[in-house]
Amino acid sequence: MAGERELGGQAYIKEGRLFVRSPGGAPALIIPGEKVKVKVNGEEKSEPVPVREEDRVEIILPPPEEEPGKVEVIVSRDKLQAFLEVKPTQRISYFLPDTPPQAALVIKPETKVEALFPLDRKALARLLEERGVKKGIKEEVIEELYQNPRPGRFLIAVGQPPSPPQDEEVEIRCCPQEAGKPVIRENGTVDYRELQRFPSVTAGSILGVKKPGVPGEPGWGVDGQPIPPRPPREAVLEAGPGAQLAPDGLSVIAVSDGRPVYRRRGPGHYYFAVEPLLKIQGDVNLETGNIRFAGNVRITGNVAEGMQIRAGRSVWVEGEIANALIEAKGDVTVGNVIASTIRAGGPTAFYAKLNSLLLEFLSLAQEALQATEDLQKHATSSNRPLKAGTAFLLLLERKYSHLLLVLKEIGRQVESAVRQKMELPPGLIAALQEVQQALAAIRFSPPEDLKDLRQAVGKLLSAQQEVEMQATGTKARIVARYALNSLLEATGDILVIGQGAYNSILRSGGKVRIDGILRGGKAEALEEIAVNIAGSDLGVKTVISAPTPQKIKLKKAYPGVVIQVGKQTVEIASPLREIKVELSSSGRLEVIGLSWSPEKESV
Repeated sequence: MAGERELGGQAYIKEGRLFVRSPGGAPALIIPGEKVKVKVNGEEKSEPVPVREEDRVEIILPPPEEEPGKVEVIVSRDKLQAFLEVKPTQRISYFLPDTPPQAALVIKPETKVEALFPLDRKALARLLEERGVKKGIKEEVIEELYQNPRPGRFLIAVGQPPSPPQDEEVEIRCCPQEAGKPVIRENGTVDYRELQRFPSVTAGSILGVKKPGVPGEPGWGVDGQPIPPRPPREAVLEAGPGAQLAPDGLSVIAVSDGRPVYRRRGPGHYYFAVEPLLKIQGDVNLETGNIRFAGNVRITGNVAEGMQIRAGRSVWVEGEIANALIEAKGDVTVGNVIASTIRAGGPTAFYAKLNSLLLEFLSLAQEALQATEDLQKHATSSNRPLKAGTAFLLLLERKYSHLLLVLKEIGRQVESAVRQKMELPPGLIAALQEVQQALAAIRFSPPEDLKDLRQAVGKLLSAQQEVEMQATGTKARIVARYALNSLLEATGDILVIGQGAYNSILRSGGKVRIDGILRGGKAEALEEIAVNIAGSDLGVKTVISAPTPQKIKLKKAYPGVVIQVGKQTVEIASPLREIKVELSSSGRLEVIGLSWSPEKESV
């Protein structure tokens, strides 16, 4: 017993309560700490005080403290978002921590800090209502803030933005985006001359079309009010030279042929124009590709072998062209022309020539068919009946052999047109083949009648009428310094202003004027032919053809020059100068002139 008293008492705290052990009545010492009141047996103690088990000890802790929080509602300007700016309420409470038994126990409370959402649910609902937040509220976010209050800005409502409109657009129709690439033919081969580098348009072509905008769908804000979409952005069309706006303002139309120009002049601003001239600085070759242009074309260099120029207006070539093709609806002005084809007036000159051949063939064929009927009737009356096929072959051999030559020339012209990718009436080739097949069948086995040939000739007549329609056009001329082994066709005049034309064919719907020499080949005109010197001392056949004798003007001619007027021809037999061509009293074609000696002159 005496030992236990010496050990003394002990005090400790467990689960917020004070416990005292006082074995043998020995006291434990408790010491009041800050912010705590200690009462022993109803008497408040501020100094250390001994206590025993039987004493009634009361410990009074400070009441909880709160630091007020704050909640603000922030709505975005576009009314599409609402935020809560939260500063939680801080609650500070006191408690007694557990301690081990000890002889002298200091009563010292500890603090517990707790975050609370500043408003209850009803108060928060009122606040949102006051701030106009009525729709799109994210209840799950609010619930999470009540469960886990913390400072910060939180998105608690989201509106529905309006769907964007489809702005006005402009469809560009005039300018291909992949110009400059070789064309792949149907058979898979590549045409490196067809690069399509220079797009062009004709008058009436649509350059650009405005597509109307489509309004967007309205949205709504967190205040529940609708939010209208922005209006579609307007596209502005501007027409420059060579173009104009359509009356409805929704498209730009070319008013002239040429090269289309398109530029963006700021957001939604589209500028269109048509430049009438395509100028190539340098040569036309594999680098430029063939030229297919609806307006005027000017070439400062040469046109290389195998190249083509097709223009809707005029063509100027400052250099020479060699083994090439130029075809223009307007005038063609070139330097030297070597082994090339030039057509001015577009394919009109070709169609005019082809039409003339077709008319000649049809006239001969119809005449031969009528003559066949007459021959059959005569043979029948003489009791020597003939098959129609046999009668036709007799006439073909004795009187109409020229018919086959004309047909052969038509075939050559058509083949040339196909090679040069010229457009032909759809039924022409088929009708021509039927005529050729019908004639071949007559030769192989003369038929009783000529029904197949008559039908084929009728189809060819229909095709000829289409060719005739394409043979009418404006007068366009060719001006060249020199031509060699070439074909020049013009609906208007052909002027060779330099050395002359050699072994070439010149066909003019107007006049032909050769300031130098016409040697070899043929020159024909519907109006007038004026030649300085024709033929050569070697007697090279040179043909000059005009509709009337008076239209032929020759200063000098060598033997071998053939003058043709209609179906009549006359060949000059000796060197002549100051030549006149006329019809004799009997209607025969005659050439009259003064003799001259080429040996005494330098040609």
